[in-house]
Amino acid sequence: MSFAGGEGKGPFPASVNMPTQLQRRWTWSDTFIGRAIIAYYSMTASPETMLEFKFANSSYADITPVADVLKGELFGFKKINEDEWDRVDTYILRRVINPDGTEGPYWQKFITWYKEVHSSGRIVVYSSDSGCKRQCQYFWPCFVCNLIC
Repeated sequence: MSFAGGEGKGPFPASVNMPTQLQRRWTWSDTFIGRAIIAYYSMTASPETMLEFKFANSSYADITPVADVLKGELFGFKKINEDEWDRVDTYILRRVINPDGTEGPYWQKFITWYKEVHSSGRIVVYSSDSGCKRQCQYFWPCFVCNLIC
């Protein structure tokens, strides 16, 4: 997930909106489940949909999931340190790439882990900000989608 383009206003409590549905902002494993998640979001959320973080203070936020995937429930988001955030008892979000594009403190650990879990090493991302193309690709070849979208 990329925090690029996130915008918020203080003071606390504050909302920060993240354009995580735009191209190259979120990655999924190149698996059936990863592609099913992409299909779900393609059919239920527009590329402009924001992921909203509601910060109570500088170290805790509730996240409103995209496409109402949890039917009104929120995700917790708790700061551990400058490079890690706890998605509250689900997983730890770690910085793998620095804001300037260089390798972050967890880059190599991520690459090693990912290749162990997914031997192909491949990930998938949205390659377009066109909602039409995202939905069309599940029913027609790319050249058809490029013609009609």
